[in-house]
Amino acid sequence: MSNNDNSIDALCLSNHDCPQSSCLLPASLRTEIRNPLVPLTAPDLLTAMMRLQSLTPLLLALTFLFFSTPLLAAVPTVWIDPTFPPDLRARLSDVWSECIQLARLAAITFEADCKLDPTFARYFEEDGAVFVKHIFYTLANIPLDTVMTEANAGQILLSSSFVGLSPKFSMLTIAFGEPPWLPKSGICSGDDGFGAYSLFNDATGYATTVICVGSLYYPTLDEILRPRAWAYDEQGRLREGYTCDGLLDRDSEYMLSPGGWLLHELIHWEVLFEDDVPEWDQFLALGGRNFRIRDFGFPGSNPATGYGAYHARILKERAISDPTEVGVYPTFNNADSYMWYAISKYWSWRCGRPFRGAQSTDDEFHRTWQGVGYNGADISPGAQHGGDHPSPGTTDYYGDDDEASPDTNPHPALAGGVRRHHKRKLKE
Repeated sequence: MSNNDNSIDALCLSNHDCPQSSCLLPASLRTEIRNPLVPLTAPDLLTAMMRLQSLTPLLLALTFLFFSTPLLAAVPTVWIDPTFPPDLRARLSDVWSECIQLARLAAITFEADCKLDPTFARYFEEDGAVFVKHIFYTLANIPLDTVMTEANAGQILLSSSFVGLSPKFSMLTIAFGEPPWLPKSGICSGDDGFGAYSLFNDATGYATTVICVGSLYYPTLDEILRPRAWAYDEQGRLREGYTCDGLLDRDSEYMLSPGGWLLHELIHWEVLFEDDVPEWDQFLALGGRNFRIRDFGFPGSNPATGYGAYHARILKERAISDPTEVGVYPTFNNADSYMWYAISKYWSWRCGRPFRGAQSTDDEFHRTWQGVGYNGADISPGAQHGGDHPSPGTTDYYGDDDEASPDTNPHPALAGGVRRHHKRKLKE
């Protein structure tokens, strides 16, 4: 199957469709919009976005049906393992569209100078708010100087002429399963077929993100919000972690969808940001080209890792209480901090209520321990959903400085050398 045959169309709206917004405020603080030509304030914009929220599934469907080749768009190349389960293929577009939705919602509900946003305060140091804003605006392909009104926000959301994504996405391949041009690392099979990881070509800028097959069995954002039959137990009771009422009162794995893991991987891809985010050299720990937002953690670090809603929260707290022990700007240099910020903001918007921070590592594994995924699939610890077949002598886990041999794989995503990022660990 050729790459051209497997291109995923952008199932999302305009590349300018994210208004510049602000903190998520209580409904009691929202005001009516008085002049559609006046730039929206925090409560004004959220009121307008709530009105549009119910249209989102229809708008996404219309975009897919009528704009399968988006205007001025650049979408990734998609490679699908020939052995990929047929029932999962229909879910592949959800991963891409949900990733972009999360990025755009994070931009829509963001205000760089906001002092009232507990979600931002939970995951990031305050002095880099503009940097974080620009990361999400760049990922969503929104001009950094965008100022939105109710009138043009609605126009942009509904107009086909704004459909498009960053042209840099033409340099990205999303692989569902491990493609033949990558070294047989065993990363997917090392986590029982779950997880995701990326490889980056520092010479050309090309990137490949691998989504392991087991990850597709985790519910999508829409399946969490609108439970399917398999979300109910044998007695007909809805399992915990579905609908807004079932998402607990705090950030947890119940909120997470495969699109979130893709967002995590894209945050690592420095090519997408380094030329467009003005503060890149200021807040990236090492600065310069070919340096990227990584995954926090080093021998003896506290927390031991930056993965998960709980560890990302603790990392922020440690950045304030013990800055000399966690390094320079640790939250801005931890991909999961961005992912969990976007996820928490998305569900706060969808559910119309704030969520507090994760309270323990248990909150990072609720869905996995529940053990039931898409169509009743087993996603419990130890579940096996295929994966790659590592060559003898290879390892399952590569650091950022481990290079793959350019002689073994001539594909442009590897030619010239590539560096691996850690896969996302879903289970302890």
